[in-house]
Amino acid sequence: MIVFIIALSVAVIVVREYSPKRGIKYEVTDASLTQFNLTSDKILKFNLAVTINVENPNKRSDFHYEKFEAVASYKHDSLMSVSIDPFEVEPKDKHPVSALFKGEQKMSLPNDEVSKMKTSTVYDIVLKLKVKHWAKYATIKIQENMKMACNLKVPLNSNGKSAVKFEVAKCEKA
Repeated sequence: MIVFIIALSVAVIVVREYSPKRGIKYEVTDASLTQFNLTSDKILKFNLAVTINVENPNKRSDFHYEKFEAVASYKHDSLMSVSIDPFEVEPKDKHPVSALFKGEQKMSLPNDEVSKMKTSTVYDIVLKLKVKHWAKYATIKIQENMKMACNLKVPLNSNGKSAVKFEVAKCEKA
């Protein structure tokens, strides 16, 4: 019985220490919006660049990201999806991930939202992350799929300057 309790305690400690679920932090540390224009036929032209920091708080295990997809949306309309190449985050380290969303998208905004949008200088953009990552301990591979949401308030830059500074946004499980 004592051997069983010791083995169970060791297993719990190992799983807690090496689990991909253990406190991984995602935050958007920078966002730049250089174009955000709505045409008369409700086509949004946008140019958004973001930097996402992925932090591994574990002391011993690397995190291997097989899939990392970011989807930017405005007022419930998806703007664009960007896939990031696979990468790895070392123990007690951060890995910056950059994504560029540039293009055009037909919007389904009511007229009152259109007028608000045209006068605004800061935009509420939601960045949704879909990730698949794994960590390994000896022969045990622990894998997880996660969905995160980052609520951003991104100021529009005109002529390379913005009246408001972007504030770091933490991402939460969606």
